[in-house]
Amino acid sequence: MGALLLTMRPGSRTIKFSGVHPQSTPRFTSTSSKAIIVATTPATSIENIPAPTYDPTATFDTITRILSSGRASQKTLNRIALDLITPAHRLTPGRLRLVHFLSPPASTIGGGIVNLGRVSSGEEFNLTKSMTEDLYWWAGTLTNARPRLAYPPVVAQPVCPNVIYSDASGNGGVGVVVDKTWFHWEWTKTPCENMVFGEAVAVEMAVSVLTTKYKVINVHIRLRCDNDTVIAGWKKPGDLSSTDSVFLRLLRVLHESNCWLELEKVSSAQNLADKPSRGKQPDGTYTKGTWSGEI
Repeated sequence: MGALLLTMRPGSRTIKFSGVHPQSTPRFTSTSSKAIIVATTPATSIENIPAPTYDPTATFDTITRILSSGRASQKTLNRIALDLITPAHRLTPGRLRLVHFLSPPASTIGGGIVNLGRVSSGEEFNLTKSMTEDLYWWAGTLTNARPRLAYPPVVAQPVCPNVIYSDASGNGGVGVVVDKTWFHWEWTKTPCENMVFGEAVAVEMAVSVLTTKYKVINVHIRLRCDNDTVIAGWKKPGDLSSTDSVFLRLLRVLHESNCWLELEKVSSAQNLADKPSRGKQPDGTYTKGTWSGEI
């Protein structure tokens, strides 16, 4: 297969790049929308969706540069995965096209398998076929689907029926409530000095409990959280370096269970996980649950 020249126009800009197009990757045209599923949900009183002003230009430029060279570092791919969480909130098919960016591939060198995870995260390696295919998909989607990013969020899955809350306490630990069961984990090192990180870990623990203990799969998870910074960070990662590692782990858990996560804001007074984060039972009739995870 020879070199492929693609011309993409995100907005008023024209960007060209050439690269080897994978044989199994479909070509994208400006009229193609078959890969995009749009189903809207009724408006709610809580603003819990990404702002409609998302501009894909910077991410698009990074993707085109990578496709031109066929190489990228793990650090760059992680950054792309985080940046693409925002459009993935609205374009459901894209949610499954993030996971290949999250961990380096195995590579055969001198007849042996070398785990590229052992090398520096800044060291570039050749893209795998799956990485290349997903990058081409995102390049086409960010170009052709840009108007759709201003629409209400896409929900192509049933909403998880469980009622879930998460919270974190600096000196206590993490609390999670799932229906009428509460969970608590103490910090391995106390106190937790970065509470934004702590609140993100609480979200991660809640999702992990759902997908492992409750075996939740194929649903749209709505989790109630009282931390504005984490909620905003999940809508549009990039400014919260302390949560990047947590969000990357979350993406993998969501991928493995074919779920998606939406964070809903509740006040601290309404957060049922507030007391569990300090090792106390919430008000009412609740049972303490156990799960083998640790923080």
